[in-house]
Amino acid sequence: MPKRIRPFDSSILLFDTYSNDSINKAEEIYSTLKRQGINVLLDDRKRIKRKEKALLSDFLGIPNKIIISKSGISIRDRKLNKETKFNNSCKIINYLKNAN
Repeated sequence: MPKRIRPFDSSILLFDTYSNDSINKAEEIYSTLKRQGINVLLDDRKRIKRKEKALLSDFLGIPNKIIISKSGISIRDRKLNKETKFNNSCKIINYLKNAN
């Protein structure tokens, strides 16, 4: 979907919704991206299947999914058709600034 008509540039899919550490990471990344001018969707809904969160992101045409789970943080890039793991939020933000 072209950038000018899609509602978000990235989505944060919080899969570990009951972990305070994961919630804090998601909120930190969300607020930092918003300050950088990147339109981002935070999907922190509880009791929603992972697949449903991913499908909503796909339906909206969002090219980058930031996935926060028990195993860590990764980005799924639809354009490049790859998933990259990250160990800190600064690297995620730099990646997304260059991708958008």
